[in-house]
Amino acid sequence: MSNLFSLIDELQSPANEIRSRAEKLLQDTLITGHPDDTLSGIVEVAATHQVEHVRSFALVLIRRLAFQRPDQSNPTQELWADILRHDTRQKISSVLINQLGTEQAQTVRNKLADTLAELARDSLSRGQSWNELASALFQCVANDQPFIRESAWRVWSGVPVMLMDMPIDQLKQLFTQGLQDADINVRLTALKAFSSTLIDSDRSTRIQLSPILVIAFELLPPLATAGDFDSLRPALLTFTSLASSHPVLFEAHVNSILNFAGEIAQTDNCPFEVRQPALELLLSLAEGISATCRRNSRFSEIFIRICLKWLSVRSSDEDWETTEDLDDTPEEEEPAQVGEEYIDRLSTALGSKAVLPPAFALIPSMISSQNWQERLGGLMAIASIGEGSYKGLHSELAKVMSLLEPAFSDAHPRVRHGACHAIGQLCTDFAEILQENFYDPILKALANLLQDPSSRVQAHASAALVNFFDAPPEVEVFEPYLDGLIERLLHLLASSSKRYVQEQSITTIATIADAAEDKFGKYYSTVMPLLINVLGANLSPEFRMMKGKAMECATLISLAVGRETFLPDANKLAELLAVIQNQVTESDDPQISYLISAWARIAGVMGGDFAPYLPSVMPPLLVAAQIKPELQVADDDEIDKDAHPELEWMRMADQNVGIQTSALEDKNTAMETLVIYATELKEHFGPYAIQALEIALPSLKFYFHDGVREAASHLVPQTAEISKLTNQANEEIIDTTFANVVEAISDEVDPTFLGVLVNCFYKLVSTFGLPNLKEPIAETFTKAIEQQLRDLHEKRTNRIQKFGKHTSGGDVDHEDLEMVLEEEEAENGALDEISACLKILDSQSGLLVGIGTVAQMEIGPEWEDEE
Repeated sequence: MSNLFSLIDELQSPANEIRSRAEKLLQDTLITGHPDDTLSGIVEVAATHQVEHVRSFALVLIRRLAFQRPDQSNPTQELWADILRHDTRQKISSVLINQLGTEQAQTVRNKLADTLAELARDSLSRGQSWNELASALFQCVANDQPFIRESAWRVWSGVPVMLMDMPIDQLKQLFTQGLQDADINVRLTALKAFSSTLIDSDRSTRIQLSPILVIAFELLPPLATAGDFDSLRPALLTFTSLASSHPVLFEAHVNSILNFAGEIAQTDNCPFEVRQPALELLLSLAEGISATCRRNSRFSEIFIRICLKWLSVRSSDEDWETTEDLDDTPEEEEPAQVGEEYIDRLSTALGSKAVLPPAFALIPSMISSQNWQERLGGLMAIASIGEGSYKGLHSELAKVMSLLEPAFSDAHPRVRHGACHAIGQLCTDFAEILQENFYDPILKALANLLQDPSSRVQAHASAALVNFFDAPPEVEVFEPYLDGLIERLLHLLASSSKRYVQEQSITTIATIADAAEDKFGKYYSTVMPLLINVLGANLSPEFRMMKGKAMECATLISLAVGRETFLPDANKLAELLAVIQNQVTESDDPQISYLISAWARIAGVMGGDFAPYLPSVMPPLLVAAQIKPELQVADDDEIDKDAHPELEWMRMADQNVGIQTSALEDKNTAMETLVIYATELKEHFGPYAIQALEIALPSLKFYFHDGVREAASHLVPQTAEISKLTNQANEEIIDTTFANVVEAISDEVDPTFLGVLVNCFYKLVSTFGLPNLKEPIAETFTKAIEQQLRDLHEKRTNRIQKFGKHTSGGDVDHEDLEMVLEEEEAENGALDEISACLKILDSQSGLLVGIGTVAQMEIGPEWEDEE
């Protein structure tokens, strides 16, 4: 046992080497040789060790080990929990259940409850009941000690299915008892269990339990009155989780929740970490039951007023101008950041009719305020509200511009900075419309701000130009402004003492070149030598990002000016890129992703002449395309976005999954680059075609990033065609390619991408030939299409009932209707692709009749005359 104590101690070591050695010892020696003794010993440590954190860690270790496989690379192997002897499992169960009644330390009790919940969840998923635990929990919930009652509710919150066989009246009585417990911690944990049960139960059970919501809501006001914000915050988060899953439960309570949560969100002496979840609860309702919230005229008014107040919370931080870290936002400005996000989400959820009137009743007075924080807040509101309110705001852009114009010459640099941000965001949200109608005031204002005394303003004006030129008007319209813009950007590149200003100047020049195309030729002889000098310079590591941006700029210019102008510099630039690539030694070097894209652009200009460079560029590209992003799984209360800003959290298979976004983008860039190489180089890409195909096929189901899937859908038929051209397409490759695409079609739920996948299959049939499509694979394809048509038939039947003009009596929410019609249009596109594909497989297929039937089940034509 002493050896086990030391091992557990080393497993918690902050030193990687010690911890890794302990993990290896646990896996190789103890677990492999003596799984029963090891897990029994760890359970004893969890129950009896004198040190609290050791008991906690032992419980975490039990959860981790029980659900591991001896060989973690073998997904078919039994778990350790399955391999243990029956008496060992009985002992573990008995010790943990007994500890539930004796453990005094709250942190350990929480880990104990979580461990029991996970073990119970696994047991029930296998159809095995755990009667001893069920009985113990009911004893605990009747115990005199509140901490014991709380643990029972914590277990139930983690595995609510344990309660679902209870008669509904008894279940209602149990929840009422827990929600009205004398102890606040018990009430809060019972609330979480109640929420978990509602989330996981069927519709009938939810309806029968919904009256208990009134009792649950009664928890909130006393906490606010008492100033018990430590309890109020988790309660609000629990309600938000429930509202996100089943918002319809809250329809009858919207007004009372609006009054309470709205009051909390705008109470200054309430901590922001409580005010934010209060407003998040309202936002969950807006996103989930938008029609109900639109009908409540006070909803948008209260919500917008709170957001605008938060947007004006700005610090007078003297470091704002001098900092080199532009992402470093002062902690006291967190309300402003949240306000931007929430007003954006609200406008997307409720639409312009609900959001614009209350917003623009307040924004003009903010922009004309004597207080610079309010002026900035008004500008940020305009920047945040545009995308979701496009429908109502696009015809009012002249009024919006009149509000913005004075801000470009405001006395305060942060307001001028905010004006750049607002105009840049509007250029994105109202792409082309804004640029075509207001190019003159925008370009003049931003050109002036490139000469601003503030480096932060210079950089942001430069960044706003990127947004403008991402969707520019005709080149003849903006050509007269280019001399002044390029001159000022080159001046910033040459003279600014701030590296971020220089980097942004390079990016902006690149974007302008991309928009100006051959009109950029007059600047080529000035700009390209500067960029080549940057790439050839021996600069310190902090300039790696600048080199990356110089690669991007030089290669975008090469595309803009064309092969003839660029060719004299092509080899020189390629040699510099090769040198830089050979110097990259760190996996997180920012130059890597820039190199991948830069090579792709050069290939686009040089075509087949690029083939000699493939041996240099392909190895790192193939590595990037095969990236498997780091994933983290966490409970709701374990997600720390501040600690892991590099992760994006999403809900998958009832788990919170954190994904490393930079890795996703690198993978996407690599996949898109492979598409370019395959497209431009054709048979010259032959030596890499099969490996690229093998990467692309599983990427069709890479659900973490739509761009990766889109690129894969193009890469599969392209590499298939190249493999045929180069005589590499043997029977195994053909069968595997067809089978993977059919599997992706079978699993697809997005109608837009379903059409893309079917088109991919169509191209494969055209490339390999129908005789090479084996009968079993063709049958699997037919079955997949049959199921997709059944699913579409069911979806459209339900849609007709809810949104059909005649079946609904015309009483539908038009914002919801618009989204439904967009989805219907995507389905029609998929049906067209399916029809085209079936016709080449079997022109007499009975499924063609089914397609016609489903295609006619539209609601769109009924609403053609409606605005």
